[in-house]
Amino acid sequence: RHMRPGDVLTSTTRPGNTWEKQGRRSGKLVFSESVTEYRDQDGELVVTAIGVGVRTERPVDQG
Repeated sequence: RHMRPGDVLTSTTRPGNTWEKQGRRSGKLVFSESVTEYRDQDGELVVTAIGVGVRTERPVDQG
Protein backbone atom coordinates (compact mmCIF):
# COMPACT_ATOMS: atom_id res chain seq x y z
CA ARG A 1 0.00 0.00 0.00
CA HIS A 2 1.04 3.62 -0.29
CA MET A 3 2.23 5.56 2.75
CA ARG A 4 0.02 8.32 4.09
CA PRO A 5 0.85 11.49 6.03
CA GLY A 6 0.99 10.63 9.72
CA ASP A 7 2.05 7.02 9.23
CA VAL A 8 4.64 5.84 11.74
CA LEU A 9 7.06 3.32 10.25
CA THR A 10 9.23 0.75 11.97
CA SER A 11 11.89 -1.28 10.23
CA THR A 12 13.48 -4.67 10.68
CA THR A 13 16.56 -5.86 8.81
CA ARG A 14 17.54 -9.46 8.20
CA PRO A 15 20.10 -11.25 6.06
CA GLY A 16 18.90 -12.36 2.65
CA ASN A 17 20.51 -14.61 0.06
CA THR A 18 24.25 -15.13 -0.30
CA TRP A 19 25.96 -16.36 -3.46
CA GLU A 20 29.42 -16.57 -5.00
CA LYS A 21 30.88 -15.82 -8.40
CA GLN A 22 34.41 -16.08 -9.75
CA GLY A 23 35.91 -12.67 -10.54
CA ARG A 24 38.60 -12.03 -13.13
CA ARG A 25 41.06 -10.01 -11.04
CA SER A 26 39.96 -10.36 -7.44
CA GLY A 27 39.32 -14.09 -7.14
CA LYS A 28 36.08 -15.24 -5.59
CA LEU A 29 33.31 -12.64 -5.13
CA VAL A 30 30.79 -13.14 -2.32
CA PHE A 31 27.47 -11.32 -2.70
CA SER A 32 25.22 -10.83 0.36
CA GLU A 33 21.73 -9.37 0.53
CA SER A 34 20.34 -7.30 3.38
CA VAL A 35 16.52 -7.17 3.45
CA THR A 36 14.81 -4.30 5.30
CA GLU A 37 11.04 -4.34 5.78
CA TYR A 38 9.17 -1.17 6.73
CA ARG A 39 5.80 -1.57 8.46
CA ASP A 40 3.19 0.97 9.46
CA GLN A 41 1.65 1.45 12.90
CA ASP A 42 -0.81 -1.40 12.19
CA GLY A 43 1.97 -3.83 11.29
CA GLU A 44 1.13 -3.73 7.59
CA LEU A 45 4.09 -4.09 5.23
CA VAL A 46 4.63 -0.83 3.31
CA VAL A 47 8.06 -1.15 1.69
CA THR A 48 10.72 -3.84 1.28
CA ALA A 49 14.25 -2.66 0.45
CA ILE A 50 16.99 -5.07 -0.64
CA GLY A 51 20.64 -4.03 -0.63
CA VAL A 52 23.52 -6.10 -1.98
CA GLY A 53 27.11 -5.97 -0.73
CA VAL A 54 30.14 -7.56 -2.39
CA ARG A 55 33.28 -8.93 -0.72
CA THR A 56 36.36 -9.96 -2.66
CA GLU A 57 38.64 -12.88 -1.87
CA ARG A 58 41.74 -10.71 -2.34
CA PRO A 59 42.42 -7.05 -3.15
CA VAL A 60 41.67 -6.07 -6.73
CA ASP A 61 44.79 -6.13 -8.94
CA GLN A 62 45.28 -2.55 -10.14
CA GLY A 63 47.57 -3.68 -13.03
